[in-house]
Amino acid sequence: MEQTHSQLSDRAVLRRAAEDQAELGILVRRYRNQLYNFVYRFVNDRETAEDIVQETFVRCMRHKHQYPNIEQVSTWLYTIAGNLAKTELRRRKRWHWVAIGPSPDDEERTSFYEPIDKGLMPGEST
Repeated sequence: MEQTHSQLSDRAVLRRAAEDQAELGILVRRYRNQLYNFVYRFVNDRETAEDIVQETFVRCMRHKHQYPNIEQVSTWLYTIAGNLAKTELRRRKRWHWVAIGPSPDDEERTSFYEPIDKGLMPGEST
């Protein structure tokens, strides 16, 4: 008797996915929300978390040659997602925002609209 998707173990689904990648959709439905919550705690950004979860499943598909050796599918998925999240955090650290010039004091700042407000034409001074 054929088992329904909800009755299949993760390993059984993974074995089937090695033959038919459409079967991987079962794992996506089972784990996408859990992985999203896990990754979001690392990156604190919705879009980045969604991208990382998607990349987790892309890598899962890409490494189907490893499927027979995987004992705990959930652990494998969380490891991939965690590593991708950590890579994202390292990537963020490399970007440092640097001012390209001194920041003027509030007193020195002039409004862009100040000449317009005074009714001056370009080149005229007060």
